[in-house]
This record gives sequence, structure tokens and C-alpha cells, in this order.
Amino acid sequence: MQSFGQADSNITKPKYRTLFNNNGQEPAVSGMFAFHLDLGQYQNSLTNTSQPSLNLGGEMAVILNKVFYMGFYGRGMVSFPEKTFSAYNLDSSKNYEFSTNAFFGHGGMIFGGIVMPNSPIHLALSMKIGGGDYTLVNDGFNFNSDEYFNNSWSIAPVLVLTPQVDVEMNITHWFRFKLGAGYQWVSSANKTVEFKDANNQIVNKEIMNTKELNNLYFSVGFVFGWFK
Repeated sequence: MQSFGQADSNITKPKYRTLFNNNGQEPAVSGMFAFHLDLGQYQNSLTNTSQPSLNLGGEMAVILNKVFYMGFYGRGMVSFPEKTFSAYNLDSSKNYEFSTNAFFGHGGMIFGGIVMPNSPIHLALSMKIGGGDYTLVNDGFNFNSDEYFNNSWSIAPVLVLTPQVDVEMNITHWFRFKLGAGYQWVSSANKTVEFKDANNQIVNKEIMNTKELNNLYFSVGFVFGWFK
């Protein structure tokens, strides 16, 4: 019994590890800042046509053990695609075209993982979870009566989920270049407004639709931080 007790006391128990352990050592913590240019499509639901949608974005995140990161992001449409629709003006007894420009911006949290970060070329996966604002802004045409005119129409907040996959390239210890693709999914962003027709009757017109914002996009990014 004494010999067995001595043998048990010499057994080394495995070190308790967690998801963020670095080979049993304290987690290595660093940070990064990234900005990216995204190209997708804006689908006009009124005319069933599409236009290029150019977006600029930025991210700030904390990196754990070179593999996991979490932080904040912001992204906004900078191409301002044009969208037109007609409405009747009782004062002049004519149909007028509303010429508007669309804008969509959103921001929130970003979570990601990097596969084999020490490899010169590697994969990265991320998910953005945020809230956004979809707006149509009139370009300056003004009806005489406020009954038919509004400077802008807006829907906010809307939930936005954006999964993305990137191919990253280690250029230096502090700079990475990445190419990627993602999908922007937006919750209900439908808006119907009331206009009056030639008979002075209320007419409902849907001028904004969720499917206009749901789209696949391609991304080019520049990442700065400490990756060694």
C-alpha cells in the first residue's frame, strides 16, 4: 500500500486548459484595425433593375492567441444608387418623378477566427451582427405642397447579419492584405407611403423593400496590427 501511494503521488496531472489557452500558457493578446472596400449590388424593387453598391467599412478588434478576435465594426454605402418613382401632384394635376438616392449604413459587433495564422496565406472567417438605417434622400425636387413631399424616408433600426470568408496574406508582422466574399442579410426593411391620386384618393406605394439590401458582395481589405 505504501508503494502504491508513492507511485500515485508521482503522477503528473494534465494541466487544465481552456479554449483561449496558448499551449497551457497565459493567452497572448494583441489588437488590429482594418478598413475595407466592398462591392455588391443594390436591387431596385420598383423597376427590377440593379446597380453597383460600393461600401466602405472599418473594424477594431482584440486578437486572442492569434486565432480568435472580437470587436466593433461600421459599414456604409458610398455609391448612393439612384431610385425614382412617380407621385401625383394635385396642385399642377401632373405626375412627377421623385428622384432619390439610397443610403444604408450599419454597425455593431464582429467575431472571427483565423485558420493557421502563421502561414503566409491563410483563411479567416467572421460574422458581423449589427443594426442599420436604410434611407431614401430626395435630391432637391420640391413640391409646393408638403402633402406630397418629404425630404427623406427612413427605416431604422434594422437587424443586419453579415457572414464573410477571407483569404489573408501576411505582408509584414504588422500588415495583412485580404480578399473575401460575404453576404449581407437584413431584417424587415419594407416601407409603404401614402400619396394622393388625380381623384384625391389615398394611394399606397411601397418605395423600400428588404430584398434591395440582401446581396452577395466581394471585399478588399487592409489590416494593421501586431500578428507575430
